[in-house]
Amino acid sequence: MSVGVVNTKRQKDNTKSTKHYTDKIKVELQELHEHQLASIRAGNPNFAAGSQNYITLSPTVTTAAINITDTTSNSAQTTIYTSTGSESLSKPISSNSITFATTDFSSKSLDYGIYEVNIALSDNGGSLNTAIIYEIPITGFQVTVAPIVAINEDVTFTATFTQASNVEIEWHWNVLSGDTELDDHLGMVSAIAKNHTFNTIGDFNITVVAGNSLGRVYKFVQFKTQYNVNGFSVVSNSGPHETGKNTIFNLFLSSAAQEPMGSITMRLTFGDQGVNNKAMNDVLKPDLLSSDGHQISHTYNVQGNYSALVSFESEISTQQFFIDQYIWDSLDNVSLNVPDLGNLSEIVSFKFTDVPASGFNYRVLTGDVEVFENDPSILYSPYSDPMLTHTYNKIGIYTVNVVIWNPFYSSSCSKVILIQAPIKDMVLTPALTNPSIMYPIPDGIVEFSYSMIVNHPDPTNITCYNSFHPTMQDDIEETNITYGIAINKTFTYTNAGDFTVNITCFNEVSRVELITKVEMIIAKLNIFSLSYPPVTGMNMTMVPSDDGLSDATFTYDEKNVTFQVELLRCVKFPPGIDIDFDFGDSTFRESLENVTVGTTITHTYRKRGII
Repeated sequence: MSVGVVNTKRQKDNTKSTKHYTDKIKVELQELHEHQLASIRAGNPNFAAGSQNYITLSPTVTTAAINITDTTSNSAQTTIYTSTGSESLSKPISSNSITFATTDFSSKSLDYGIYEVNIALSDNGGSLNTAIIYEIPITGFQVTVAPIVAINEDVTFTATFTQASNVEIEWHWNVLSGDTELDDHLGMVSAIAKNHTFNTIGDFNITVVAGNSLGRVYKFVQFKTQYNVNGFSVVSNSGPHETGKNTIFNLFLSSAAQEPMGSITMRLTFGDQGVNNKAMNDVLKPDLLSSDGHQISHTYNVQGNYSALVSFESEISTQQFFIDQYIWDSLDNVSLNVPDLGNLSEIVSFKFTDVPASGFNYRVLTGDVEVFENDPSILYSPYSDPMLTHTYNKIGIYTVNVVIWNPFYSSSCSKVILIQAPIKDMVLTPALTNPSIMYPIPDGIVEFSYSMIVNHPDPTNITCYNSFHPTMQDDIEETNITYGIAINKTFTYTNAGDFTVNITCFNEVSRVELITKVEMIIAKLNIFSLSYPPVTGMNMTMVPSDDGLSDATFTYDEKNVTFQVELLRCVKFPPGIDIDFDFGDSTFRESLENVTVGTTITHTYRKRGII
């Protein structure tokens, strides 16, 4: 009689009952424990496929049926009890074999493994025990691990199978020292991860053996150990630094660093798209161990806050350092040039001085109503002169307040500007002529006047210097100038000569110089002259006689002649000039008192002749 189950298979005991009873047969099926498996393996049973034993599998693992076969000719009634089901069945044995199909009783799916089957005959006694193994041969066995691993850290080995079941793996870490681990993995197995720590530096070649009841396979795995990257450090002054200047990174390696660490590459990412890659080889090692370290310089050309990353990378690990770099130009010397003075209603220009290479934020308050501010994005561009201009429309003193800043620097200042109306469009009389205007002595008095001839705002805080004679001190006075109102000045000259007259007026924002010339003469009588027409025509009229016989007579038409007294080119006469005129025609004399320039006298001549 045989029993078939779905599960792993193992060779039964070759002892088989030859007695046949009509009693009940009880079948029990149970999975063996680990200590029982060890005992079976130690006895080296003859394992075979389930179909060659008392257990058959049909049709698959998950739908297995238990089949019992009796090879005798007994046709007794048989009842079956099994641990895989609770159903009891009875069938007469009419031939050498009886098969109970899956439809005859409850079946149970079984995992891969090793099971014990016990068949016992009731009443008359007798039993049959056998062990069956149901498993899959190992195929596609591979073991992978990184070619370089870190010392003193868990290293993961991965064993993979195309198919396998009930795998026992032997990990021979060190054959010489006997360092070996044994792991059992029951059921279906496709991948196994195993961690192990290596405490020595060197090259390793370990053996991994995988087996089950159907066979054993092995793999050799080669790798080496080294230390993780350690002992490096980076020192760099975070700043702030100015654009266009070198920023230094000092790289160090501690003398206590654990080696070997493998091939190490330093990658320095500066944060502004600049990158420096360098192999940390034996050539650089003296620098790395020195007190100054190995220096790497970099120039940032745009302001900003940067995060530099220094990474020391080996085949198995990385040591990283993040270093903030603040790149901002100093504003300590920056100032705003504001003129001390400005003209009313005219453009005043402000200009930044001692500026850095990069832009900065500013706020300029002109002192009246205007505020100048710039876009914050200017921080990330080269400095460009903003050309600030403003026009003040009221006279006064204004305080210009300035604040400039970037994220690391700031400064402020105040400047004062005086706004005044300028002196413009001034004229002086008498005007400058060629030849110069002439005045007589006595009395030597010359009257000057100056005025603004265009309607401008009244200039303020005016001072005028009046210079009439080279030997006399200038007349200095504060003056008010208003459109349409002349300022009169009188000076008395006592000696003859040519004199330059200079009147200079100024305030804080303007200066006007007025110049004329006068010629002074001593007015003697012999330089006076009389102006008249040298020849004046006089008409004659013929008058016939009354009787018509006598000769006709002639009469003269009266002729007026105008006389004017002159004193060279003088524009005035000395005071108290009286003139007596004898017209030379035997008429009465005429007198003029206090004659002035331009005074004329007209006389009527009634006869022709040379006077």
